[in-house]
Amino acid sequence: METLTHCPNCRSSLNGGFFSSNTLMSEEMSKAINYFTENKAEAHCRNCSDKLVEEVKQIGNFRFPQLQADLAAALPLIPVISLQQPQGWNYTIIGMVTAQTVTGTGVLTEIASGWSDLLGATSARMGSKLKQGENDCFNQLRYQAATLGANAVIGTDIDYAEVGTMKGMLMVCMAGTAVRLQDLSVLGTTACHKLKNLKEVIAELDILRGLNLVE
Repeated sequence: METLTHCPNCRSSLNGGFFSSNTLMSEEMSKAINYFTENKAEAHCRNCSDKLVEEVKQIGNFRFPQLQADLAAALPLIPVISLQQPQGWNYTIIGMVTAQTVTGTGVLTEIASGWSDLLGATSARMGSKLKQGENDCFNQLRYQAATLGANAVIGTDIDYAEVGTMKGMLMVCMAGTAVRLQDLSVLGTTACHKLKNLKEVIAELDILRGLNLVE
């Protein structure tokens, strides 16, 4: 942005004096004002932004719970699959997404797993840890895909490893290709409706969280 001498919104003079100053708000704050209000100025100064920021906060506190609910309802509907070319899917490749989780197994878990191995069974506790790590990775992949404007993840690969000198930490890693389906109806009516505006939902949440505009 070129150097401005007056606020594009209220036309107040801009100055950086020691005792009295009027400067522009951050670019991020101006974007938030323009996103959530009818004001569409190029920038906003401190003299005129107080009322606008308060308006954004009120809108944000009203919308935040619904945005969180929309996100929670939509994310699980993003398919994360190992297939490279699902039948009937026409899509545009967006990019690679990755996820990692590390979970402590704990001494008791390792002992229980050892006895189970002796008996030829699988440790339920270790299985629970693995499942938790997998679910966390799935959610990470879905969220990353959604922020990129994708609505599915294909070609997903899963790896497991023990990390740490004592091998007391369990790591789950996933990687896949985020794609944007041209026709969401292949995922069903519910997914088609909830995933349609998911990127915008995440964008609004990021703005509100990043600028601490919600209580």
